[in-house]
Amino acid sequence: MKKIQIEIWSDVVCPFCYIGKRNLENALKKFSYSDSVELDWKSFQLDPDLVSNPGQSSYEYLAERYGKPVEWAIQAHENVVQTAKSVGLDFRFDKAKVANTFDAHRLIQFAKKNDKANDMEEILFKSYFTDGKTLQIILN
Repeated sequence: MKKIQIEIWSDVVCPFCYIGKRNLENALKKFSYSDSVELDWKSFQLDPDLVSNPGQSSYEYLAERYGKPVEWAIQAHENVVQTAKSVGLDFRFDKAKVANTFDAHRLIQFAKKNDKANDMEEILFKSYFTDGKTLQIILN
């Protein structure tokens, strides 16, 4: 059978990308031809000009970016947290730190050469969204 290739354009600090990854994985578990599916992870930076600031929370970043109070950013994330929970993910935006993702994408593309891109995506997503690890610390 011919392989089915799914291209995924993603950034590891995009909550909807992580939720989408989990939804796709859950759908593939029910798909009788899932062995014929290949995932092709493509790199996309949400904010390529972002300067990493491990001391800044994701709430502070979002509030600053949109000129809103931090309380607004916290509330804005609540629906995303609930959506993540519905697919078994534990988002901890209170722990997430702002980081430029260029090096994370380089690491994913390196892993891709060894058929480990999906594993690396999972590690980076979980590290950022659940564990609150700064991506630069992971990579250095």
